[in-house]
Amino acid sequence: MLLLLSFNTNAQTIEDVKKVLATKNPKYLENFVENKNSENFRMRWYNLREIISGYEEGILIIEEHIPREVPNTWRIITHRVNLLTTSNEIFYCEIGKALYGEGKIIETSEKYKNDSLNTIFENTYKQAYHDTLNHNDLFITNIIYGDRCSRVGIKPLYRQKLDSLILQKNASELHQWLISPNAEKQMYAIKGYKALTYMGYVLTNEDKRLLKLVRQKQTSIYTCDLCMYSDQSFQEAVAEIDKLSKADLLPHNSK
Repeated sequence: MLLLLSFNTNAQTIEDVKKVLATKNPKYLENFVENKNSENFRMRWYNLREIISGYEEGILIIEEHIPREVPNTWRIITHRVNLLTTSNEIFYCEIGKALYGEGKIIETSEKYKNDSLNTIFENTYKQAYHDTLNHNDLFITNIIYGDRCSRVGIKPLYRQKLDSLILQKNASELHQWLISPNAEKQMYAIKGYKALTYMGYVLTNEDKRLLKLVRQKQTSIYTCDLCMYSDQSFQEAVAEIDKLSKADLLPHNSK
């Protein structure tokens, strides 16, 4: 099908983004984001990554820089687009105004869901993980994977939570992290299970199956190392965990 869309070639607007989203074509959207940025209209992917094989989660951040009356000053309006997509069709989309940066959507302007494709996605997820999808773990931007963040090396929040789960030998909660659609939680779970095995925990057959499944993911995670924040290959992070010793993994007051 030939799609004829009319855009302002000099300056994009949020309405142009909505026109592209209306095609439900993820490749067309990726090309638009790559080629249609301008000084006053900036688009960037916070993430576009695999949840399970054949399905991706996307978070697109859009900033409109609107000139004020005072020269060289702008008012910034932030929009955010949350997407679920197959390789050839966007089957869930929410677009709206957001807090500056990567904040959650605070005012939805449009929302779309293909119920049939969404049901197939959720059934595929359940078949893979033997549990239902936790919708609260979709489109998260506030979980960072790492051992130390900021100039003073503070452990990120979920690294602190991981230490608590390890000390409590809480395999049940680690299981919930492992089957989460959020890749950072899954990576922390991989690290947590390895720590528990050093403490005498014996992996169940289901633990082994899920760990094998998750470790094979071809995606990325958001990481920190002091003041450096970046994306890292999921496979690279798994390889780093595999090299960690008992002393590297266990909190200092563990037994």
